[in-house]
Amino acid sequence: MRVKAGLFAAIVTSLVCGQSPGPTASPDPLQQHYSAASAYLSRGDQQHAASEYQAFLAVALHRVANANAQIGEARRATELFTQALEFDNRDAALLDDFASLRFDHDQLPEAESLLNSALVLNPDDIRSHFLLGRVLFNEEKYLAAQPHLELAWTQGHARDAWYLLGLTDLKLQQLAVARELFKKTLLTLGDKASTHVRLGRAYYTGDYPDEAVIEFKKAISLAPRALGQHYYLGLAYLGHNPEAGFARAEPEFRTELALAPSDFPSHYMLGYVALKQSRMPEAEREITRALSLKPDDPAALLLAAELFSATARDAEAEPLLRKAISSLGISTPPKYDAIRAHYMLGRMLQRTSRRDEAAKELALSEDLRKQLRAASGSTPKDRLAQGLQRSQQAEETARPVTAEERAQAAAFLRQLSPAMADAFNNLGAIAANQRQCPACVTYFQRSGEWDPSQEGLDRNLGKAAFLCNQYEQAVPPLSRYLEQHAADVNVRSELGLSLFRLGEYKKVIQVLGPIQSSIQSNPELSGAYATSLTEAKEE
Repeated sequence: MRVKAGLFAAIVTSLVCGQSPGPTASPDPLQQHYSAASAYLSRGDQQHAASEYQAFLAVALHRVANANAQIGEARRATELFTQALEFDNRDAALLDDFASLRFDHDQLPEAESLLNSALVLNPDDIRSHFLLGRVLFNEEKYLAAQPHLELAWTQGHARDAWYLLGLTDLKLQQLAVARELFKKTLLTLGDKASTHVRLGRAYYTGDYPDEAVIEFKKAISLAPRALGQHYYLGLAYLGHNPEAGFARAEPEFRTELALAPSDFPSHYMLGYVALKQSRMPEAEREITRALSLKPDDPAALLLAAELFSATARDAEAEPLLRKAISSLGISTPPKYDAIRAHYMLGRMLQRTSRRDEAAKELALSEDLRKQLRAASGSTPKDRLAQGLQRSQQAEETARPVTAEERAQAAAFLRQLSPAMADAFNNLGAIAANQRQCPACVTYFQRSGEWDPSQEGLDRNLGKAAFLCNQYEQAVPPLSRYLEQHAADVNVRSELGLSLFRLGEYKKVIQVLGPIQSSIQSNPELSGAYATSLTEAKEE
């Protein structure tokens, strides 16, 4: 097959993919690899050209994967990262970025594996250490996480690593170590309300609520009207004994609502407290308000279902439980709320005498509980104990992608797509010339993903599939190409033979009929045509 040299060199030369090259800027790898591939092709050196195209695509796919990740297209980003690793699995930055995407979508074992690979390549990569520490912390592997976070803290990631490192120390019950770290943090970040809030969060999440109360009070004294602080203080008051802390926590949630009337977590917690104290009208008012602010929040749905079940309204509770289960989806390890939702639904179904459905839900709940125990080595705390973490995670969720950012990403993809299509196409042609199956087919398929309208794509894809004996895959592209190029005898012949191998004898006659005079010199074609005539008569 023919390969094309340099068709998009001008496009690639203009691409810097977010960089701003000045007089001393390094040449962009995209330009370097693509230009080198074109130069090798012009000299007929397909082996070195293929290596340069692969290097080009490793960089291009990495950048495009990052662009998709930044606009929330996680599935596409995962596909692109995976393809990039096929071309270069020794790029630590690529492994780090893919691991970050995996982490963001709770795929912690996959993220850990990628980061371990990155550290094998570069044991001194501080970013890899920090990311791995973060993953291990979330897997509750605190002893394993600690040295990675300490290294990140001491080697330049102080503003990122101190919080997780302090939490890790607290999880390991090393309170004195954590306090010393937090003293250094105050010197670095300053004696500000925001710093004390973060310290309070760390103490609360690390199961030191008394220390958390002190930090949240300091934050309030420095910035009395800052949002979130009274909510956090209310949670800290609940501490180890929620019921004993209700009286002190409730006024803090109400103070938070005086500052921010639409604060979902505060309405949620007021509903929770009222429900636990059997103040049903107040509980319903607060929970209803919370749900109006976040109708799909699984925790709020479960709390509302609990309220309805407690007030003999199972018919109203059931759809909420099913909606919560749907919103939670399937995750590994399972979410505690999913375990609870299936259990609550099972008990409700028991009360309404739907025994088979109830047994199914209860068994599923127990199975998920076992999976979670196996994954974490412990039973999760009550939803209340996770309140601050949930609030913090909500705040740390990536901000919504703007229309401008989407437009910029789309423009970047449009600009780079022709060069990527060309690189895949040339790799496909080189692989086909070397009879590398099924790689040549895959390359042409990917070329079509980046530029479906490129000339000759169907011909190349169909001929590659035919070469690799993938006759069912060969027929559609060869048929499309033949519709526009009826005089192409080679394509007609390969389409006819593909149809023959698939037993489509009538179609073989239709395709090969126009070139009967040409097929007599080809035993394979003439035999296929003669057999098809015989088989078609017998059908």
